[in-house]
Amino acid sequence: MAIFLKNKDVTCRRRLVEWGIVFLFLSVISAIAIPDYLRFRNKSYCNSPVKANLVSLFNAQMKYHLDRGEYASHTHDKNCLELLEWEPRCKSEIMFSYYCDTAEWPNEKGGSCPNPRFIPVTKDSFTIIAVGNIDSDETIDVWTINDAKELKNIVNDVVE
Repeated sequence: MAIFLKNKDVTCRRRLVEWGIVFLFLSVISAIAIPDYLRFRNKSYCNSPVKANLVSLFNAQMKYHLDRGEYASHTHDKNCLELLEWEPRCKSEIMFSYYCDTAEWPNEKGGSCPNPRFIPVTKDSFTIIAVGNIDSDETIDVWTINDAKELKNIVNDVVE
């Protein structure tokens, strides 16, 4: 009977060591995977509304162009968004600012985002800019869409 109890005790200790190794392995995998998953989730969660809003602005610019024969641009009394009578449809916790013309771009935006050198709105072309800070660091996320409906992420705030 003593031999049986001794073997049972060794088996129990062996299982405890095996479970400890499994726990350690899962902890290491989690420590590697969770930050990457959170960056991926933040990027997709925050960028989806921006993309939808830029496409909505693109459609508003196209409608404005059909009605007036030119694209909406910054004037002395109204900015482009007021001319388009546009409000963001997709809201998110991250605030993005939208600009249709470099004349609307503020002098100091903060962070490490230089003043973009985009083609200003002309009668035949436009570029709309969306600017926001996804993860509260110094880098500012910059998206653009142009009259050819080319949606680009110029400055990526969330580094993969």
